[in-house]
Amino acid sequence: MATIYIVDDRELNRQYLITLLGYFGHQLEEAGDGCELLALVERQVPDLIILDIVMPNMDGTEVVERLRHHPETASIPVIFYTATYRNQEARNIARTCGVRWVLSKPSEPRLILETVAKALGVESPPPVPELEAPVSSALSGDVREKWDLETRMVALTNDAMRQAYPSGETVPRGAGSEQLIQMQAMVLKLVALVELSLDAGAVREPSRLIEVFCRAAQDILTTKYAGVGILKEEGPGFRHFAMKGNGGSASSWPWSAPPGGALGLSLAERRPVCLNNLKGDLTETGLPAGHPPIDSFLAVPIVTTSRRYGWLYCADRLGRDGFGMDDERLALTIASQLSLIFENLEFSEEHQMHAGRLRQELEERKAVEEALRASEERLMLAFRGANDGLWDWNLKTGELYLSPRWKSMLGYADEEIANSYDSWKSRLHPDDLEPVTNRLSDFLGDQGSKFEVEFRLRHKKGHYVDILSRGFLVFGDDGEALRMVGTHVDVTERKKLEEQLMHAQKMEAVGQLAGGVAHDFNNILSAIIGYSELTLRKVGADEEARHYVDEILAASHRAATLTRSLLAFSRKQPVSLAVIDLNEVVGGFQSFLSRLIKEDIELKVACGTERLPVLADRGQVEQVLMNLVANARDAMPRGGSLVVTTRRMTLGRDFVESHGYGKPGQYAVLTVADDGVGMDKQTVSRIFDPFFTTKEQGEGTGLGLSMAYGIVKKHDGFINVYSETGNGTVFNIYLPVSAAADPSDRKTSDVPLRSLEGTETILVGEDDEALRRLSQNVLTHYGYRVIEAVDGQDAIEKFVEFGEGIHLVMLDAIMPKKNGKEACEAMRALRPGLKTIFMSGYAREIFPEDEAPDERSAFIQKPVSPCDLVAKVREMLDR
Repeated sequence: MATIYIVDDRELNRQYLITLLGYFGHQLEEAGDGCELLALVERQVPDLIILDIVMPNMDGTEVVERLRHHPETASIPVIFYTATYRNQEARNIARTCGVRWVLSKPSEPRLILETVAKALGVESPPPVPELEAPVSSALSGDVREKWDLETRMVALTNDAMRQAYPSGETVPRGAGSEQLIQMQAMVLKLVALVELSLDAGAVREPSRLIEVFCRAAQDILTTKYAGVGILKEEGPGFRHFAMKGNGGSASSWPWSAPPGGALGLSLAERRPVCLNNLKGDLTETGLPAGHPPIDSFLAVPIVTTSRRYGWLYCADRLGRDGFGMDDERLALTIASQLSLIFENLEFSEEHQMHAGRLRQELEERKAVEEALRASEERLMLAFRGANDGLWDWNLKTGELYLSPRWKSMLGYADEEIANSYDSWKSRLHPDDLEPVTNRLSDFLGDQGSKFEVEFRLRHKKGHYVDILSRGFLVFGDDGEALRMVGTHVDVTERKKLEEQLMHAQKMEAVGQLAGGVAHDFNNILSAIIGYSELTLRKVGADEEARHYVDEILAASHRAATLTRSLLAFSRKQPVSLAVIDLNEVVGGFQSFLSRLIKEDIELKVACGTERLPVLADRGQVEQVLMNLVANARDAMPRGGSLVVTTRRMTLGRDFVESHGYGKPGQYAVLTVADDGVGMDKQTVSRIFDPFFTTKEQGEGTGLGLSMAYGIVKKHDGFINVYSETGNGTVFNIYLPVSAAADPSDRKTSDVPLRSLEGTETILVGEDDEALRRLSQNVLTHYGYRVIEAVDGQDAIEKFVEFGEGIHLVMLDAIMPKKNGKEACEAMRALRPGLKTIFMSGYAREIFPEDEAPDERSAFIQKPVSPCDLVAKVREMLDR
C-alpha cells in the first residue's frame, strides 16, 4: 500500500479522507497547512500528496512550487482537493502549477479512489462493495453530520449535470450550462456562509471570532491573503487583529492610523474598494511595507449604522484575474455578519452593567420598603372579598394601600410587601417604567375620568406577570383630587394565548414561503422532466444519449421529492389518498429529517425489507413524521438518540381490550422513539390537546401533536405514546395495511401511445412560458390543436373568442389577474358542462381540502410527465 499525505486545514475534510483511504490499508499522515506538510516531507517522501489549495500560512500553490524546486520531491504526484464552488478556478490553478488531478469536496468515495489509483499509477482501484456504510460509520458524530449536510447540498445542485456527464468530460456549452455552473458555485458559497454563521454562533471570544471570519473570507473568496483589523476606539493600533496567508506577525507591521489608501477609503465611505492589476505595488492599498507583494486587492468596511469597527481585506484572487462584483458582495456579507456580532457583544456588556446597577438599586429600595412597612386597614372585608388586586393611593400623604390579593398575584404574603408607592414602582419591568409613570403623570395632570394601562410586575420567583390596571380619581368637596383608587387584573394567560397565536401565524407565514418556493421549483421541474421525456423519443437507438437523459430524469425526480418535503413542511401538499409503501415514504423523507434535527442528535432510521402498503396521503404521513421528530428534537436539549422504525403487526382482540381502542387486523406501525427528558402521566394525558405545550414561551404553537393525532384518525389509524420522566418517549402510529394493489406498479408509459392521440381543441392557460410551450409541443405531437393563454383573464377572453370550438380547458391553478378557479367559474357561467384540468403543486388556498372535484374537473400535481399529461387529457375528453 502507498504512503499518502493529506493536507487540509479543516479536520472534517482530513478525517473523511483518512477514514476512506485507511479502510483500504494505505499509510496516511495528515497536516493542517503547507508548513506542516514540508516538515513531514523532510522526514519521509510520500507516494502521493492530497492537497487543499486555500490554507492559512502557506497555500497549495506555494507548496507545489517548493516541492517542484527540489529534485527529490519534484516528481511526487499531487491531487488538488478543493471546494466544489471553486472547481473551475482550481483547474486553472492546477494547469498553471502542473498538477494533473483535481477533486471537488465533498466527492463520492468511488471517485476519490479512482483518482488516487490514477495518481499512483494503479490500473484500477480495488473493488469497493458497500463502501459508504463503513466510511460513514467510522466518522465521529458531528463530523459525519457536517459531511452529510455538505454532500446533500452538493447533490441538490450538481446531480443533474454531474450524473449526466461523467467525471472528466466537458459540459457542453449552451442550454444554460454556464448559468448552471455559476448557480451551483453561488449556492455552495452561500452554504459556506451559513456554516460560518453556525461556527461563529458558538464563539464568544472576540479574538477567536475574527480568526474564524478571516479564515472564512480567505476560503470562500479563494484568496492567498486575508486580514481583519478591529481598531481601538481611541488612539492608534488594533483591539483585535487576524491575518491568513503569511506566517509572520503581521500585527507588528507599521500599520498607519487612521488607515490610508483603499483600506481608509473603504472605512470612510462605508463601501467596498477593489484594486486589480497592481503588479506587486502596495501604494494604493493602505497595506504596510512588510506585506508581501500582491496583484489584486479588495477591502470592505466592518461597520454598523452607528459604529466603524474596522476593515476586512482579501488579496491575490487565486484561479482568476482579480476580484469582481460577486466577490465584493460575498466579502460585504462576511463583514456585515462580523459587525453585527460585535455590536451584539457590546449590547450584551452594556446590559450586564445595567442589570448590576438595577440589582443594587432594587436592594436599596427594598431596605427602604422594609423600614417604612406599616399595616393600615381600609375597607378590609370588601377588598379581601374581591378576586382582583385593589389599591388605594392617598395623593396628599403619598400613602398607598395594596390589598392581600394584589400581593398574592406576585407570590407574596400580605406582610411581605410594604404598602408604598415604591413597592409597585420597584417591581415594574424596566421597559415599562418610563411609559407607565408618564401615563400616570399625564392622567393626574389632566385629572381624567378613567385610567387604564397594561404593564409587567416582577413575581417573587423572578418572572414577570402581565397586569391590566384600571383606576379613577376621588375628589373632595372643593374639587381637588384626594385619592386614586383602582384594581389590578392578572392577564398573563391572555397574553400567552395572544403570543401563541402570533407564533402560529409566523410559522404559517414561513410555511407559506416554503410552499411558494416549492411551487416555483415544481414549474421548473415540470419543464425539465417534460422536455427530457420528449428528448428520449427523439434520440432513437443512441443508448449513450438515452442514458444521459435517464440520469437527468432521475435527478429531477429526486428534486421533486424535495419539493414534496417543502410542501409537507408548509402544510400545502395536495391531499391525495393512494396506496403507498410506508417504508419508501420514511426512507425517502430521511434526508429532510436529518436537516430538521440538531447536530448533537443521532438519527437512526430502520425500515423493514417487506413492503408496507397503506391507503394514505403521502404528504400528510410526512407531516405526521415531521411533527413527531420535531417534538422529539425539542425533548433533547442536550442531544441524544432518535430512532425511527417501521414494521408490520397483527393486532388481536386482546390488544383492543387492553388498550381500549383500535380494531383487530394487520397494521403498519411507525415508531418514533427518543431518549429525551420524557413526560409524567399528567402531561401525557394532555399532549394531543390543541395549544397545549410544555415548551418555553414563544417556542411552540401547541398544535403539532394535535395535528398529527387528527391526521392519523382521518386515515382510520390510531396513535399511542409511552413516556416516563427522564427516560424518553415512544410514539407508535398504527395505520391499516391495504389489500389494494399499488397504483405505482401501473405506469402511464405502458398505455399504447396511439390510444392517447386526438384532434380536439384544447385551451391551455399557463403564465410560465416554458411550461406553456411544453404543453403546446406535447399536445400538438399527439394531434391536438392548442390555443395558448398567458393568464386567467387572457384564458377567459380566448374562450369567448373561440366559443364552442374548445373541447377542454387546462388551467394553472395560480396565475396573474385571475387564478385557475376564478377563470373556470367565468367560463362555466357561459358553458356549464365545460371540462377542465387544473395543474399546480401548491393550490390548497384555491382548492380547499374538503372541496372534491366533480365529473367536469380533474387535478394534476406538478411536476407531471408528458405521458401522464396526455393520458389525463384523453381521460377527460372521453368522459
